Amino acid sequence: MSSGWAAVFDVDGTLVDSERDGHRVAFNRAFERAGLPYRWDEKVYGELLAITGGRRRLAAYLQRAGLPGPEAAALATRLHLTLRCVAERLPVEV
Repeated sequence: MSSGWAAVFDVDGTLVDSERDGHRVAFNRAFERAGLPYRWDEKVYGELLAITGGRRRLAAYLQRAGLPGPEAAALATRLHLTLRCVAERLPVEV
């Protein structure tokens, strides 16, 4: 028997639903950590996925929630930086 190798290419949500069970959870934890009242359920997050990029997604959501554009953009940038710290601490379940 010969040994071989394989390459696996993934796009978020193809092999594992990392958007719903990873990214959405990280966004919600970032909101919580910042003391903000926002929480994204699966329906809301599914709609927000039409907006590419986490920071842009956050800014669009915050504007819809009533924050003025510049304030929403600044808060989105701060929250986006928090996301990396939060995401690195999420447990991985397979």
